[in-house]
Amino acid sequence: LDDYICNNLDYPETDTLIEGEVVIRFVVEADGDLSGAEVLESLSPEHDREALRLVKHIIEDKIKWTPALLNDEPVPSYFVLPIEFKI
Repeated sequence: LDDYICNNLDYPETDTLIEGEVVIRFVVEADGDLSGAEVLESLSPEHDREALRLVKHIIEDKIKWTPALLNDEPVPSYFVLPIEFKI
């Protein structure tokens, strides 16, 4: 996942250089698909958009995740992903 983020994250062009992280939450469905991405902790509107774009890119690429298990059965669960922006 770290390599995917490094290879696909575009640092937003803004008037000031901002470093930090955007925290995104989404659901890993029982079948391993992702849905419902939202910003939990914002850095700036531009950084938030880029972090959401990256997660939507993961969804569009149909990258499967391993779902959570409850009683040995796959179930939907939330996943929290911090995305770090460094210059």
